[in-house]
Amino acid sequence: MPIYFPDAPVPLPANPFTNNVEYADEALRETICNAYDLCLALETHVIWSFGVEVDPNVENRPTEKILQKLSPIIAARVLGHALRLAPTATSRAHLANEIKDCNGNDRLLAGLVHLYVFSLIGVFRNPKGPTPAISTSQSPRKSFEDKQLSMETILMEFKSKPGRLRDIIMKRDNYHCAFTGAVDDKSAEMGLVQWDLNDPLSDLQVAHIISQSLTSDISVPGVSGKKLQWASTAAAMIERFGDLDCKAVLGEEFLHNPLNAILATHIPHARFDELRIWFTPAKDQQGNIKPDTYNINTSITPDRSAAFGIRDQVTFTSSQFLVQGSVITIPPPHKRLLEIHAACAQIAHMSGAAEALDEFTSDTEPFLLTVDSKKMDVNPRGLEELTRALYNIQPRPLNNLVSK
Repeated sequence: MPIYFPDAPVPLPANPFTNNVEYADEALRETICNAYDLCLALETHVIWSFGVEVDPNVENRPTEKILQKLSPIIAARVLGHALRLAPTATSRAHLANEIKDCNGNDRLLAGLVHLYVFSLIGVFRNPKGPTPAISTSQSPRKSFEDKQLSMETILMEFKSKPGRLRDIIMKRDNYHCAFTGAVDDKSAEMGLVQWDLNDPLSDLQVAHIISQSLTSDISVPGVSGKKLQWASTAAAMIERFGDLDCKAVLGEEFLHNPLNAILATHIPHARFDELRIWFTPAKDQQGNIKPDTYNINTSITPDRSAAFGIRDQVTFTSSQFLVQGSVITIPPPHKRLLEIHAACAQIAHMSGAAEALDEFTSDTEPFLLTVDSKKMDVNPRGLEELTRALYNIQPRPLNNLVSK
């Protein structure tokens, strides 16, 4: 059975950074410790000190709904659990300094939390679930009609035909679902994979670890835009919190890269997109991390996990192919992407922000995003509170932040 993670808010534990030896810089150690103490203090607040300004001329104003839902308690837990779960020492230092730069101002802290909830956690969360609609040329049946194509041809066409991603990771993952071990039905029918009667069959889909656009601009008007240049795109948010340069890792393919993709049946795919399933590194009996092997964690109750056939562990592999005389390796999913996805899932559930995301996705979608292929326009009225809150937070350079 997978590791069950109850879908309920978790109070912040005592400060784990009091005797922190992760950083050589004493001032930085103190900053992180103080930032967490501030989160503990904020967790005791019932309402924001600045209150919620109700505009009688605007019905159901999105900003006010957010301020009401993302209470100081939720905000404290978002920031506190994010400090605990930050993937690297550098990313933890970034967040601690951002909290410090708020100077204890509730309005600034509220704005910072909005940024992390909607622009970071929201990047890994696809509230609409899997998108099964694909063009005829990219359909599973078409792939099987083209099964006579060599892997060399598929790899050569990959960059010009994103639909080839499914063919590539089908081969890499041996036509099996990462969550249930189910075999792709059509692949078995076509004799592309060996299976026996004990193997469940299903239609497999491509599940993306990052499921939202990385290149869309987050438009913040006026002076605030200049102050928040580091948060101008989803990729920048991931680099800030995850200490990962997405463009350098994923290349021009961005989301449609084997490093960002796994195979899944429909229900686990939907729950993965909802941040209700995530992966954490598995360890052997000596406590060493097992390469590319992960425990499956879920907020789905054990009886439902059993009904869905979700297993407790998965091992990803790479595959190699000979293309024009050169060996091409199809790597397993990127471990840092899985780590950031897991951190965002846990932060969302332990803070209570997941419920807020669910509500605002349906109630205030125009506030959150209006996306085309190049730009994410955020409703200026919806961003008014965020803009006021963050305009004087000074970002710090990404490099040379942590001294070892």
